[in-house]
Parts: sequence; structure tokens; C-alpha cells
Amino acid sequence: MILQLARHREWADLALVLIGAILGAVGFYVLRRRQLQSQFPTDSGGAHLGPDATPTVSTYINHPVHDRLYFAARRLSDLRTLNHGDLAGASHRERQPLAQEIFFHLCGAIDFLAQEVNSVRKLGLDEEDVSVSSVCQELAKKYPTDPVGPLLSQLHPTTRNKPLPTDPYSEDGSLFRVLLLRNFVSHIRHNPFNFALSLPEGDRSAHLFLDPREPHQPKDQRTPSKREAFDELVGFLELITSKCNRILTELTVL
Repeated sequence: MILQLARHREWADLALVLIGAILGAVGFYVLRRRQLQSQFPTDSGGAHLGPDATPTVSTYINHPVHDRLYFAARRLSDLRTLNHGDLAGASHRERQPLAQEIFFHLCGAIDFLAQEVNSVRKLGLDEEDVSVSSVCQELAKKYPTDPVGPLLSQLHPTTRNKPLPTDPYSEDGSLFRVLLLRNFVSHIRHNPFNFALSLPEGDRSAHLFLDPREPHQPKDQRTPSKREAFDELVGFLELITSKCNRILTELTVL
């Protein structure tokens, strides 16, 4: 009888230890989730550039993806203050490198993110073979329900021989145009801007082309965005940062 009671007590103690371990693990998961959400905020809310167009360093953590986003923010700050804000009057040799670097770093953050997904999800792709498309294909094979795949695919839409989305200002339209403009300023032509002059005030404003693939001659056939270039570039940065942060959070807590 005494031996049976001792055994029951041992089982009871073991059950308490297991329950404690489970509660501890759940508590750690919740705490870690909150920490990661504060590290990788998915709602950017315009926090990446201050009112003087200076990037907020504290917004970005020490991570390769955030490094590239921060570099894009730095170039945006430089573009905003170039020629006292008059992009149309700035030298093209000062204006164009900044535009090129902004798109280079925005797309570079997406490429670095693909490398991170390959590493964390242990997809086994060689670093030189990693691309957004190859990572998404491997994710679909190995983890078909993983939310990271669709999120990553959205960041890198196929643009070759594809029409501009119906709403070029939507999330999908903006991400499509980021890839288009990166390809345009890097490989085809260097000027992504349309400059407008308002009369009779004489104020000049700079706008990105909605679709730089439109005929180059005559140049005025290419349709400019209705939004000013700097505001739209800030929107691109905040959108990509938000998407990257969501994926980084998924990768770390899964």
C-alpha cells in the first residue's frame, strides 16, 4: 500500500513538472512573439524617415535585410535635400545615382530576404542559386502551407511581358513598379523621372513614370505618376519594409 502511494506521488510530481514545462514554453513563445513584433513592426506608419527626411536609425536593427532598407532610406534622404528639394533643377549626374541606388537597395533587401528564408527554412539551396523564385518553389514543395511563400512571392512579381496592374498605386501595383523601375534605371535607361511645370506659378515637380516601358519617342507619351516622386519613393520604402518585417517575424517564431 505504501509502495503504491509512493508511485502515485512520483507520477503526480512528474505530471506537475511536465505541466510547468508546457506553461513555461507557452509563456516564452508569447513573450518572444511580442519582442519580435516590436523588432519587426509590420505597420511602418512613416517611421523610417523623420520630418527632415532623415532616416531613423533606431527603426532598423542589425540585420542584413534591414541594412539594405536603411541604405535606401539614406539615399532617399539625400535625394530629398538635393538642390534644396528641386529635383528638376539638379544635375542629372547627382540625381540619377541616387535614384539608381534607392531601387538597388530596395530590391537588394528582397534578395537578402530570400537568402534568409533559404537558411532558416533549411531549403538546401546553394547561396549562388538562391532567388526569390527558386526559394518560393522549394517552399511550395517542402512546406506548402507556409505563409512565407506567398508573402515572398508578392515582393517579387513577374514583370516581363506583363501589363501594368489595373491600379498602379495599390500594393501589388507599387511592388510591380518597383521591379520595373529597378530594371529600367539599372539596365535600360537612366532617367525614371518626369518633370512638370505648373503655370503661371512656375513651380516644378518631379514624378516617376507609371510604366517606363511605354514608347520612348515621343517622350511625352510615357505617363507620369500623379504622385510626386519623393512621396512615392517613401511609400515604396515603407511598403517593402512592412512586408519584409512580416516575413522576418514568421521566420523567427516558427
